[in-house]
Amino acid sequence: MARLVVPAAGLTALAIFVALYALRPEIYFVVLSFIGVDPVKIPFFDLEYVLAGTECWRRGVDVYIDNPCDLASRPWDYSPLLLRAWFLGNTALTTPLGLIMDAAFFCSFAAFPPPRDCGALLAMLAAVMSQRVAFAAERGNIDVIIFIAMVAAAVLSVGPTARRMFGYGILAFLGLLKIYPFVALGLGLRERPRVLFGIAAATAAIFGWFVWFFHAEFAGMAAVIPAGDSRDFIGAVNVPAALGKIIWQPYGAVLIWAGLLARASAQVARLVRWTDFRAALTALPRLEANFLVLGALVTDGCFFTGQSVGYRGIYLLLALPAIAAMASRDGGIGVFARRTRIVIVLLMWEGLVTWAGAIPKFVETLAPPIGRKVFEITWLLGELVWWHLAAILAAVLVCFVLESDVAKALLGTSLHRSAPEAR
Repeated sequence: MARLVVPAAGLTALAIFVALYALRPEIYFVVLSFIGVDPVKIPFFDLEYVLAGTECWRRGVDVYIDNPCDLASRPWDYSPLLLRAWFLGNTALTTPLGLIMDAAFFCSFAAFPPPRDCGALLAMLAAVMSQRVAFAAERGNIDVIIFIAMVAAAVLSVGPTARRMFGYGILAFLGLLKIYPFVALGLGLRERPRVLFGIAAATAAIFGWFVWFFHAEFAGMAAVIPAGDSRDFIGAVNVPAALGKIIWQPYGAVLIWAGLLARASAQVARLVRWTDFRAALTALPRLEANFLVLGALVTDGCFFTGQSVGYRGIYLLLALPAIAAMASRDGGIGVFARRTRIVIVLLMWEGLVTWAGAIPKFVETLAPPIGRKVFEITWLLGELVWWHLAAILAAVLVCFVLESDVAKALLGTSLHRSAPEAR
């Protein structure tokens, strides 16, 4: 029954917000604005963008330049493949599809490994009820669909060969929809070298065809991908870009990058050499381990390769079951995992004090100069915590790679059995 608590809580929250929007829309907008989710005049604004783009494309409009079917006329920056989904080209479907999508998102948590104790359950509830999840659900972003599909792929990845191959096929298809999910195919390192080679060859062929066939549209898409210094962006570039403007231009950003990467690399090396850390990862049940690897691949892949809008933090939810399992262990690794679990929950709610919600607005209103400095310091601390968690997830991936059959074949041994104990 514990497996159903989180889905039930999520569906209840969804029902409450639907009722508020229908009966008391002023309260609906106040609540979302308070936590920093800037609500628009209609829910599922990003889903409406997808449906509008497909509708205009079907009419012969070049949506890479202009998208008049969209309420905000946003040019197209998603995969060209979505434009060919002719059955989606109807903005009248926005609300029913958005509700189905959000309900499926919360139901997907029933496929997660069940919480091991009250601490794990409370952490998952706090993360699922977070501001980042509310942002993704309110916008109806396609990342919600990708999250659901990744959960399905993780479940399939612990089955027989045919099921696992189907799961990899799902991940490859997700890559065609939004490119970044291709990194999730790194989960294939769990397979034997021959199978891994087949997955890599098939993925390269599919992606190569995709780029070749749609190369002209990719140029238009790349030109309008959102980026900037918005409060709700996630990315390793945030701190160097912000501080580089005020510290020793034009070299400040490069030096800050180098310092952060050096610090993160040292943290990764220390964790990889920690015997208890490797032992805890090795002891994870396969399903929890696969959820963790998928969460680490997508989160770090997005974090280190550019900027992502804040709702992409929902992929941290994939890592929580494994972190909770490690938190149940005795000794230092248990303490480390419990702290990491707290860090994930805090980052899921980080926007409460760094986005444009009621708390930062109130602080800035009290004393504008001081309030602004408080916000900047809080934002910087949040970014440094992101770097800390990204390094932990990178260490997970390094251990995962070194324990793979391919690495063992190349190195001739298992890292877990041969590495010296860290001090």
